Amino acid sequence: VSTDEPAPEGPELEAVVAEARRLQRRVLSHAQNSEAVRRSAMAGVASVEHAFLADDAALETLLETGTTLVPTLTVTDVWKDLAGLTDAQRERQHEIERLHRRSCESAIRLGIDGCHVARVSRRPRGNRTWHDAGHGHPPAVRPSMS
Repeated sequence: VSTDEPAPEGPELEAVVAEARRLQRRVLSHAQNSEAVRRSAMAGVASVEHAFLADDAALETLLETGTTLVPTLTVTDVWKDLAGLTDAQRERQHEIERLHRRSCESAIRLGIDGCHVARVSRRPRGNRTWHDAGHGHPPAVRPSMS
C-alpha cells in the first residue's frame, strides 16, 4: 500500500481555510496518508475524512489541533467485497481495510473527537444510506459540512 500520495502544501491549505473562515464556512479534508492528515490539521481544517493510512503521530496532530476525524469504516469494509476485483486488487483492499481499522483503533485510544462514528456498522447490501434516502449528510458529519 502506497503512502506516497501528494498532499497540498501548508500554505495552500492555510489559504483555503482562511478564505473559508472569511466566508464563515468550515473546511473538511479528504486525507488518507499521514502527511496529508498532518498538513490538513496544521492548516486548521474542521475535520479529516478517512485517514486510512495515518500513523499515530499524524493522529496525535488531530488531537493537538482539535480536528475532528470522520473515519468512515464502511468505505473500506464495502470496497473489499466489490464484484469484479482482481485477486491483487482484493488483496490490496484487505490491506487498506486492516490499516484503516488500526488507524481508527488508535484514534479511539487517543480520544480524538469524532471517532465515535467509527462504531457505525456496515450497511447490508441493497439498503439505502441516510444520504441516499434524501436526508442530506448524516448528522455526524453535518458540522463539517456547514
